[in-house]
Amino acid sequence: MNRRPADSFREGFATPYAFMLIIFLSILFIGLSYLIASSKRSVTRLPDTETEKLIRDITEDIIESLLYDDTPGSDSPTDPVWETVGSLITEELSIELNDISSRFNPNFFRDELTDETGIGKLIFKDSHTMAEIEQLRHDLGLISNPQILSEEYFSDKGLEDFITIHSYMNINIADELALTGLFEARTGRDFEAESFRRKIQTARINDTVIPNNEIESILGTSTRKLYPFICAGSVMNIHFIPEELLKEILSYDFGDNPLPYPDRTYNTIIQRRTGSEMDTSELESIFSVKDEPHIIFDYLGTKTWFWKITIRTNNQRHEIIIAEIPDIKLSYRPGGSSSESNSGQRIIQIISNIRYEEELE
Repeated sequence: MNRRPADSFREGFATPYAFMLIIFLSILFIGLSYLIASSKRSVTRLPDTETEKLIRDITEDIIESLLYDDTPGSDSPTDPVWETVGSLITEELSIELNDISSRFNPNFFRDELTDETGIGKLIFKDSHTMAEIEQLRHDLGLISNPQILSEEYFSDKGLEDFITIHSYMNINIADELALTGLFEARTGRDFEAESFRRKIQTARINDTVIPNNEIESILGTSTRKLYPFICAGSVMNIHFIPEELLKEILSYDFGDNPLPYPDRTYNTIIQRRTGSEMDTSELESIFSVKDEPHIIFDYLGTKTWFWKITIRTNNQRHEIIIAEIPDIKLSYRPGGSSSESNSGQRIIQIISNIRYEEELE
């Protein structure tokens, strides 16, 4: 690209280090941390105005409902959190809870996924490609505000329905340059970053899938600085991923290892996800890939990692984004330990809380 991006265009990007700081500083200065370990819970509270207290209490109720779900290994429309949300709505108060991670993240997906499926047509304007976004990432850093790219690259519908920047980098499917850049920026260790990149390349050449509970063997002594931003949890939840995006991902060839019945798989998921909850152990039969460590489980699983709570009251709109931290002891894949679906530890953190003023109608 020969032209120099305008300052406003550059503001839509952040270096890998800045990207990490956005989340860490949000947690440090804004966030309330919620931890359940067995039956123990700790909550940090901040002083608020009356309205802020109301927003905080609603947020706490929603987070608590998520934490005490009897099936923590799966998030679905049948979970008790939706009853909690409904019970909090009044004539003066509207509340929405939305999965915002089960979408396409342009910060780390590779161009093969968009080139070999119809995802490019879902998200891009005209004939733009993922290769252009990869070049922008290389030149300017990770995308912190994809709307900056909407005028030239992303379609309005793509931004609205299919794109997110709220998801973790999955070590098995993310672009290796994005992974390496994040590693180097966070640790400051060039040599270890290159060693990390070679490990990724070796695993992919050998078709080795790294489960989440073995990721320390790859991240090494830098695990504490990098996890969970680099992890191996499934990126998108089959219960909430948009139908069009689900259909395209199921049609992907996954490195010459396509699903045997993608159309049947799609129909099964769509039929089942509104009325019942699917867990990780069922996905092998749903995907028809039993007894093999298929990479489909890195794309699609049963967990939602990032949620947005939208609360409207009076002339204000509050948008609270919360994130669940993947448990490094769990694989999040079929064939993991029998206790995985009922893990006793979950951590959910608020990573942003923004208030908007709205005109009264």
